[in-house]
Amino acid sequence: MRSHLLARNTAATLAAARAFHNLAARPNLFIKIPGTSEGLPVIEEAIFRGVPVNANPLFSGEQYMAAAEAYMRGIERRMPEATLNALAAHLEFGEALPEDYDKIFTEFAIAGIDTDAVATQLLEEGIASFAKSWNDLLNCIASKSEALKAAVA
Repeated sequence: MRSHLLARNTAATLAAARAFHNLAARPNLFIKIPGTSEGLPVIEEAIFRGVPVNANPLFSGEQYMAAAEAYMRGIERRMPEATLNALAAHLEFGEALPEDYDKIFTEFAIAGIDTDAVATQLLEEGIASFAKSWNDLLNCIASKSEALKAAVA
């Protein structure tokens, strides 16, 4: 878990991701990384360092592809060239998005929907919502802690 308060801070997000991963000491614990432009370098670096990540929120094909490309760059930096070449020679990847992706977005455009603006708005609202939840959680913990201290005093 990481705070969405860091969603626009690359260095702090990377530091928090590494700290949570080290603190948890579990190789299969996924660390949430924001799907923001500031989060993309963190996704790459975390994957390179062996920290499993869950990139979110992602609300558009472009955001999804940017996160996937950052993930792949991290993998490429981590793997020896011979392994990457062998993988490329023997493996086929399926489509990341539906085949009719362009058709769907063309229909949205014809209907007057700016999918880039919608995706940007959803990303910003998602970050704000997660930040509010995080702050609410911290306030609740502080309140309960104070109540417990008062009860034992």
